[in-house]
Amino acid sequence: MGGRALLSIESSGECLAEGSIALTRERFWQQRKRRGGWLHGRVEGSLKIAVGCRTGVLALGLPGALGIVVTDASEHPAAVTLTLELEGLERVPAAPSMQLETDAQGQATLTVVPRDLSAAIGITVGSGSADTNGAPLARYFSSIPIEPSTLNAEWQRGKLIAKSEIPLQKAYFSLVDAQGRWAAGSVRLYCDNQGHCQGETPIEAQPPSPSWLMLGTEPALDGPTVVGWPVAATATPLVAESVVACDQLLLDGRNAVMAEAARRNATRYWRVVVGIGVTAALLLLAMVAPLMRSRRERQALAAEWPEGESSEHAASRPAAFVGLLLLVLVALVALILWAKSRIIGG
Repeated sequence: MGGRALLSIESSGECLAEGSIALTRERFWQQRKRRGGWLHGRVEGSLKIAVGCRTGVLALGLPGALGIVVTDASEHPAAVTLTLELEGLERVPAAPSMQLETDAQGQATLTVVPRDLSAAIGITVGSGSADTNGAPLARYFSSIPIEPSTLNAEWQRGKLIAKSEIPLQKAYFSLVDAQGRWAAGSVRLYCDNQGHCQGETPIEAQPPSPSWLMLGTEPALDGPTVVGWPVAATATPLVAESVVACDQLLLDGRNAVMAEAARRNATRYWRVVVGIGVTAALLLLAMVAPLMRSRRERQALAAEWPEGESSEHAASRPAAFVGLLLLVLVALVALILWAKSRIIGG
């Protein structure tokens, strides 16, 4: 993904866009949008507690996992008992107590389902200056951003598995990492009686870890609800960010096409105006010639008739001719304006 290329796009023999395009891996990756990952929480006490989202972000109504790390002041892992307080989150599977144990590496995983767009987590270690294991008292609190997306993507054994919490027939995906886009397409979803939908499609590409599966309802994958779910072919990190790397516009032929269309319309318009002008000239000539001939005949006859006879009738004819001429001119102007509105618009 890089270098420079000359691209030309044609349709029915017409050039729609042409130009030089270039996109480096660095520029592609710098434009990515990142969300989730480690939370920015408040910690009190001598223990260090860090919490982050293992699945990039938490989405409303979809199961997700939080990763928790506890260390002492010397950065050594601490195997302790955590007391949890959840707001807007439901622990799954349901447990009789809100406690969780960290392992020998000081790590623990908490699986939750967000039930509200406003969520938070509180963690307490010990109940006083020290708990029964001699661990110092520590407290942690952080709000958790919840995504409104109803789509979830997983990569299992070379297959994309897409799930939706609302009825949806098709979803669009893109597999990306720091090197570029490895695969893209759509996946057909099948729904049950409860409106839960699921579908899968094979992905032959095997990108290096880490990578992200972007999933959305529009082919462009640039909407605010598109989530880049982290996937890994090897070991999964405890906490990962959500990454969205949208396609970038490198060549836009719209302005050139619109300018060419405007030029064509203007040419057609002036051709119509010239045609109307020629037609008007011929029409006026056809009207004036008989009138001039009739005028000469009347003048010849008037020389032989008594003076003043039928003068009123003769005087009314020029006025009638002028009125007819004005009517023809108004009709021609209206025809030109109608042609302009039909060809150019406005």
